[in-house]
Amino acid sequence: ALLYGALTGQPLFADTGHPLELARRHLEETAPPLPNEVAPGEVADFVARLLAKQPESRFQTEQEFQEAFAALRD
Repeated sequence: ALLYGALTGQPLFADTGHPLELARRHLEETAPPLPNEVAPGEVADFVARLLAKQPESRFQTEQEFQEAFAALRD
């Protein structure tokens, strides 16, 4: 969520004024995709994978994460 905010300048989910509602959104709602003008497709895919709700959709190991991150820099 921090990386999403750093890239867009906006929080992942807008604050509704109700902390429990904001927590629920983080737990249940799919993150909106990064706009194309903010990040190229590869970066958007990387961030989406970090924010995936299903554990099997996220990076499974630190090594897998590092390899994907390194590929972004190449």
